[in-house]
Amino acid sequence: MTAVLTGHEHQLVHQMDAVDELLTRTADPHHRRILLNFRQHVLLEVAGRHHEFLTPAMMAAEPVYRLSEGRAGIVLSGLEEIGRFYDEVRRAEALVLWTTALRPAVADWGFAAEAWFHRQLPGRFLARAGADVDDPAATYLVSCRAAFIWPYDEQGRLEGEHVYEDPGSVATRKLTPAEVITPGRAAELLAPVIAAHPGPG
Repeated sequence: MTAVLTGHEHQLVHQMDAVDELLTRTADPHHRRILLNFRQHVLLEVAGRHHEFLTPAMMAAEPVYRLSEGRAGIVLSGLEEIGRFYDEVRRAEALVLWTTALRPAVADWGFAAEAWFHRQLPGRFLARAGADVDDPAATYLVSCRAAFIWPYDEQGRLEGEHVYEDPGSVATRKLTPAEVITPGRAAELLAPVIAAHPGPG
C-alpha cells in the first residue's frame, strides 16, 4: 500500500508538474531538450545528486551562476566552483528545497520561470546567517517568490543560473518534527520522478 504523502512531500514530488504539462505541448526538439534539462537538473539537485548534472552532457564548459538573495548576491564561475558550492550546501543538515506555483516558459535562448521557492533549514544555520530564530535546534521553512532565468547553449546544455529572490515576500515558519523532510526522504521520494523522463539526451 502506498504511503500517504504529507503536504510538503506532495509539493516536493509534484514541483515539476507544470514543466511536465509544458512538455506535452512542446514539439520543438531544442525546447524539449531545455525543458528536460531543467527538470532533471532541479530534481537531481533536490535529491542531493548534483554530480549527475555537473557533466558535459548537461552543462556548458564554463557555466556562470548569479544568485541574488535580498541585497546580497554571489557569482559562481565554472564547473569546479559550482561543484564546491553544491557540496557545501549539502553539508547543511536538513536542507531540502522545492518550488510551488511554478510558471515556466521556454524559448530558443533558454528557460524562465517565476515560483514560490521554499527552503527547509536548520535553526542554527539561520542564526549563523543573522536571522532571529527562537530555537536553533528546530527546523524552519523559509519561503519567498523568486524568478529563474537559465540560459542554454545550442546543444540544450545549461550555461548558468540567474536566480532573483523577492525580499519583500520572505516568510519564515518553524516546522513541527512531523513536517520535516529529511534529505534521505527527499531522495527516496524523487527517485521515481527523476526516472519518469529519460533526461535531456
